[in-house]
Amino acid sequence: MRFASKSLDVIEAILGYLAVFLVSGGERLINRKFDNALDRLGRRAADELAERGYGQELNELRRDPRDPSARRYLEEGLQDAMGQEPAFAASLARDAQYLDKRGGQRVVQYVVYGYGPDPFTSRVWWVMALAVVGGVLMFSGFGFFFYALYQSSQQTGPASTGLPPNAARGFALFFAGLVVLAASGIAHQFTRR
Repeated sequence: MRFASKSLDVIEAILGYLAVFLVSGGERLINRKFDNALDRLGRRAADELAERGYGQELNELRRDPRDPSARRYLEEGLQDAMGQEPAFAASLARDAQYLDKRGGQRVVQYVVYGYGPDPFTSRVWWVMALAVVGGVLMFSGFGFFFYALYQSSQQTGPASTGLPPNAARGFALFFAGLVVLAASGIAHQFTRR
């Protein structure tokens, strides 16, 4: 049975999500809802294809998600399975549509093809703001520290030992930025769940 081009696009999307599922090995990617939909789609598709004798192609896809031979055979297997079982086709299409609406194609591009923006970056504004503030504080402190050292070397008069007083302020600013940046990294991990 041949599918319309729109159905072939759905099959291609499902194959991309299957590749992400196989490559990731059940690792948490975006958040629970996204990961649950990906697991559901991946398990159903992999189980159905394995039942139909495509186990070797699934292993090849796991090793190399861009393998054209494995992708072609698995695409044919998905076409047959979806053509013979409308309920199976509807459930996979529903999960693929859910994943598409939540940036799933970015994940496929990044994991399978190795290009595109990193979909695993936080989309929570305050986490991004913390990271920016932390970075600015760190670089400002770094610059302030070395500027204080430069200024102290340009002064004439008796040689002083130890760090100039402004250098300690620069180090404190750098350390504060480091703490804020670390806090943003911790917050990013909690917002991904």
